[in-house]
Amino acid sequence: MLVINFQSITNKGTELYNIIASSLPDIIIGTESHLDPNYNSAEILPHGIPPEHQYNTYRKDRKELINKNGGGVIILVRPNIKADECNDINTDYEIKWIKIQGNPKDQILVGAYYRPPDSDQKPTEELQKSLSKIKTNSNYKNAKIFLGGDFNLGNIDWD
Repeated sequence: MLVINFQSITNKGTELYNIIASSLPDIIIGTESHLDPNYNSAEILPHGIPPEHQYNTYRKDRKELINKNGGGVIILVRPNIKADECNDINTDYEIKWIKIQGNPKDQILVGAYYRPPDSDQKPTEELQKSLSKIKTNSNYKNAKIFLGGDFNLGNIDWD
């Protein structure tokens, strides 16, 4: 699994391809995708790349949320991994969840989260709301959770 803050994925197709070709991550979690609904997911990676470097795309664009540029989250998953969107635990903010399909006892939830710098408490509250939905939803009772993103909490002393 790889977590990247793209600061606009639209102009980084070749750079992303080089990362994929060298490390072959199964899942990529990206923040600040800067995509909007008019941008086709098929345009993210350069055309003509080999099938083993293709990915299925799950995304939440900021323009769907607020009328501002920037932001957005994206999860890229290799096609040999069966994944489904979890719309029942997503919220209206920059949070996107997918469930990796497999043995029901070994469910895996993968989430992408972006909290803009200098935000109020709302994005953090929405993340907490989303995690609470996971905790109370019997469909995810035994799920392992992988959450990646950019929390923009630079003033916290993590030690």
